Amino acid sequence: SDDNGTSFEPLPPDATSPPLTGSVAVAFAPEFSSNSIIYAASDTPDEGIYRFTIGTSTEWENIDSPTGGMLGQVAVSADGTLYATNFKADGGMERCLNPTYSLGPTFETVTRGLDDGATLTKLWLQDNRLWSIDTANVRLMTFTDSLTLPVTLTSPPDKAQGIGIITNDTVKDVELDWETLSGATTYEWQLDDDTDFSSVPASFEGDTEAGSERLPALEPATTYYWRVRATEPVLSPWSDKWSFTTSMDSEAAGPELI
Repeated sequence: SDDNGTSFEPLPPDATSPPLTGSVAVAFAPEFSSNSIIYAASDTPDEGIYRFTIGTSTEWENIDSPTGGMLGQVAVSADGTLYATNFKADGGMERCLNPTYSLGPTFETVTRGLDDGATLTKLWLQDNRLWSIDTANVRLMTFTDSLTLPVTLTSPPDKAQGIGIITNDTVKDVELDWETLSGATTYEWQLDDDTDFSSVPASFEGDTEAGSERLPALEPATTYYWRVRATEPVLSPWSDKWSFTTSMDSEAAGPELI
């Protein structure tokens, strides 16, 4: 309805049957006034989470289908993170940082801290803290999501020049540093000479529990791009993409004895 409930029309307007059955939960993107995105989920097993963009979509798009999932409620935070409780036993909670991503959002299932057989129903959200009821164990559960913000990179500074020391025609002693996030236990870093990170060499990415990573030997006079994100216990968004250019100077000559 766009007339304060005087009249209603289905989505899509030519729909002849509902895309979801059972008890359906609905949530709106925080930028709904500009992007017109709606999310819906059902407690019918395997029906998953759907997305619809008013004025653009011709049908509801399935964006997440946890096996056997029975989704009771959907909520979206002010920063756009989507959550959905799954009251299938041990189903946990679905979490997605990028539900509006057109090429397919990334969902992860959060079960850490839940007792065996937990069934989550209802969902309340305030800022980055969520509450849900575990009806199997008769408990009120809370989850503070401290990883919805990206990692802050610190060194090398963005667009820095002359980074590293040349030894035997390669650049060494380059270290990536970033600020750690509260609650994060593991980070993933990536380095590439392409801006899109589409073909990252195996030695140019990895995991670490620290807030820094010493890089393998690099090519001289080459611009590299790098980024970092938390991966445990849940994903954070990727950091900003920074770049640096390695040193182009030749090895310093030793003193000449006369």
